Amino acid sequence: MGSSKQKVWIDCDAGLDDAQGLMVALTSDTCDVVGISLVFGNVAVSQVAKNVARILTLCDRDVPMYMGAEGQMLGEPMKPTDFHGTDGLGDAPDADPPASSIHVRLAPGAACVKMAEAAAATPGGLTLIATGPMTNVALACLVDPAFPSHIGTLHAMGGAEEKGNVTPYAEWNFHCDPEAAQVVMTKFASIQLLTWEASLRNSLPWDRLRSWSKKGTQRAKFSAATMGALMREADAGSPESSGDWVICDPLTFIAALDPSVVTAGRRASCRIELREPERRGQSVFLFNSDGPVQVLQSLEMTRIATLLEQSLT
Repeated sequence: MGSSKQKVWIDCDAGLDDAQGLMVALTSDTCDVVGISLVFGNVAVSQVAKNVARILTLCDRDVPMYMGAEGQMLGEPMKPTDFHGTDGLGDAPDADPPASSIHVRLAPGAACVKMAEAAAATPGGLTLIATGPMTNVALACLVDPAFPSHIGTLHAMGGAEEKGNVTPYAEWNFHCDPEAAQVVMTKFASIQLLTWEASLRNSLPWDRLRSWSKKGTQRAKFSAATMGALMREADAGSPESSGDWVICDPLTFIAALDPSVVTAGRRASCRIELREPERRGQSVFLFNSDGPVQVLQSLEMTRIATLLEQSLT
């Protein structure tokens, strides 16, 4: 039975949305998470390690995690935002399991190398879910040119079809390392991409999260504590948190693990703007039937809400 499970590798920067996605994957009975690679993004990569270790403890899972890139391939290091809190998990260090109780155990080896090795060693293909800057994934392509061919489909969160969320043109993950995003967009034959606009279109009411948080389980209490600041900002009418809950990364996780939730997508080719400073990191899509990128448009949110709720019980 275990051999039939979907083999999954996760590459993430462990902010609040990554944490929700990790809980879905780590509690799923249909997939086997074989490795997690850590990348800078929402917070510094050293803090990402602490956050992933905390989620693994919360889910009672022992999955090898590997230290990855601490900055972009070229250019100046990016400064993390505090949207997810200064620690990336909503500044709730006392939520069970408390941050002070977590011991970070990194598996030996570079994330990009171990990712490529795992893909080459997985019969039937490895499912790769990438929800942070694309640096580790791009480096794996350079370490092993055959790496993309060992991945059936890359499931990624990144890019913007029209308007970015960090500049007028660029989405955060692609903006953090545009060169890496360009490598990834040109190396893989099949990419399922959740853009910023797709995240906005496929949101959930905050009341859903509030109702789940009252379940009383450890994961529900942890979610309530770590998401508490964002929920309070939404109640106060904060421009960044008002309206619906924009889920982002968990949508990428669920679309990878349960393809039935994808109800519409558009095929495209994608290049990343690297030369014009004002537009650096912009994802430029050419929509065509032969493109390697499936740009997600709409998702079955009832099913997605069910899976998110199950991950907290």
